[in-house]
Amino acid sequence: MQDESMNAKHQTICWLITAIQMLFSMGVSAQEEPMSISGVELLRKGEQVSITLQTSGKPIYELNENLKVR
Repeated sequence: MQDESMNAKHQTICWLITAIQMLFSMGVSAQEEPMSISGVELLRKGEQVSITLQTSGKPIYELNENLKVR
């Protein structure tokens, strides 16, 4: 049971890191101002994990993951 819990945590951390990398690698056209990440917030509420990326411009990106589904 403990191995299962550690595996679920590991998968969630990998998913969050992948999501951050995907957002960092988003292309911006030459006519737009470059976007930089000004803050990263990770929250866990029970079985729900969310990550919020605050950028120098709009919008603010938010990703959610339900741990029970994984």
